Amino acid sequence: MGLILNRRRELGYILPYDKEIEYLESSGTQCIDTLVQLYTGEEATYEIDIKAYQPAGVTNQSIILNTMYEVKPWPGVVLRYEGGYVRCYDMSDQTNVCFPEETFEYKIIKNNITNQTHPTTVTLFSGYDGNGVLWRFGTCKIYYCKIYDHGTLVRDLIPVRIGQVGYMFDRVTRQMFGNIGTGSFILGPDVAPLYDAEIEYLETSSNSQYFLFPFKIVSDNVELYCTYLSAFRGTYSEIVSCFATRSSDGFQIYQRSSGALNVQMVSTNVNVGSVTANTVMPLSAIFKDGNYTITTSTVNSGTYSGSMAVSSGNISIFNYQNASNGGERIYSLKICYNTTTTLDMIPVRIGQVGYLYDKVSKKLYGNSGSGNFVLGPDIV
Repeated sequence: MGLILNRRRELGYILPYDKEIEYLESSGTQCIDTLVQLYTGEEATYEIDIKAYQPAGVTNQSIILNTMYEVKPWPGVVLRYEGGYVRCYDMSDQTNVCFPEETFEYKIIKNNITNQTHPTTVTLFSGYDGNGVLWRFGTCKIYYCKIYDHGTLVRDLIPVRIGQVGYMFDRVTRQMFGNIGTGSFILGPDVAPLYDAEIEYLETSSNSQYFLFPFKIVSDNVELYCTYLSAFRGTYSEIVSCFATRSSDGFQIYQRSSGALNVQMVSTNVNVGSVTANTVMPLSAIFKDGNYTITTSTVNSGTYSGSMAVSSGNISIFNYQNASNGGERIYSLKICYNTTTTLDMIPVRIGQVGYLYDKVSKKLYGNSGSGNFVLGPDIV
């Protein structure tokens, strides 16, 4: 079994590591077990994406192993250095990937593989022999590794450290995978942060600040979550929306000066209930399983049908017909697709300018309007 260290907290969790680092490097005795078994005697469709560096040296050095060498044709996937090349094997196929001394990105893609059994889990830097003992240790660097099973991302591994001990952190399960070999990984340099500090929230100073993102809700398998402040400092205040016009497919969560929180889907308005001014709505499922829903203790709970295969507009915050005088706050925005988190926004600042930072893509999104957001306090 792989060594898993899990120190996460639930919603509002603190990352369970000190720093993200550029890579983990093996000295020749380390191994990470991802605990992913791609299939056992059934049809397999999988993809493994990896970025690594392989120095020249002793042959038969492993980067990825998912097989036992005594069984041929090899019922699994092997990415290793041998004969002057980094080579990929799957079943009886061989592909030369690159020469050593190169940092490379590679995708191992297999579709509809049948009648073969992967006898072991996917391991990095080493693998198991026919007796379940680690061998074929590599001396490579691994920058990331993603594993998809039938199109679903099951591992999204990045190198991290706690103190001077290296791990792979999985963004999917929020678990830490540690060394099951001996010795210690060589640590790459810390990844420089893209922002100065994470902050509690971004607050509008007028009706001129908003976010317009380059993505839509495109499937009923999407879940959208948001944490926000209901301020009611104007006649009309949009929180989050995803449509182009009032008559087009999409939805909108908005407030009026009366204090009512409303959901508009397609061209139908649904009054969800009244809330108290200056109330922070906790992380709430706004759109889930093809339905529009509000699930907070301060609003009447309920699900409102209105399945939408493709939205007409991009997702936005504080954007559509916002007649507020300011004071709305955004604390978080999260989107999941088929239960996999595809967007995880948090408020941050660079100097005194506020942004939303996506922890999945590692991208910053700035104000699409004019003026400046009011910054919440730094999260220490």
